[in-house]
Amino acid sequence: MKLKNNFSTKKKIIILTTTLSLIVVTICVFLLYPYYSEIQTQNTEIKDKRIQLAIYQEQRKNIDKTRTDLKKIEKDSNSLSLIFLEQEDILDFVDTLESISGKNNLEQNLELTNIESFQIDKNLMIGITLNGQWDDIMNYLNTLEILDQYVILDNLNFSKNGINIKLTFTAIIYSS
Repeated sequence: MKLKNNFSTKKKIIILTTTLSLIVVTICVFLLYPYYSEIQTQNTEIKDKRIQLAIYQEQRKNIDKTRTDLKKIEKDSNSLSLIFLEQEDILDFVDTLESISGKNNLEQNLELTNIESFQIDKNLMIGITLNGQWDDIMNYLNTLEILDQYVILDNLNFSKNGINIKLTFTAIIYSS
């Protein structure tokens, strides 16, 4: 018995092409789609890693800048700490004042007015009276100005006694 083939060649080609297309699409969907999903997942992970890397690089720049700023601040704070007088340095400071007056041939009288409240007030007030010649007094004041400690002169009073000048003032020195 012979089967009669009712399909024309054109129909056979269309059926064959459609079948092959379906097979290719099925292979693509079932075999390639999981790989595509994995590629998309890895692509997202790479983007996240790049963003995280950019954040880390920015943080690294900030850390380097902070280190540089810290070194500068430490350097400045060391020089700033010289400005302030600590309680244990009061005697040395008084010795310095006496040395300055001796070098300038001045008679000096010192009166520490608030030594008891130095830690509370955060400043030391020294009443200073100088007797000597004008140039020597000016040299004394210039030397006070270039000391490491920041000395504020208050209530300056000049009086003349023959060729000598008497200068009375209050020196205020701050503590940290």
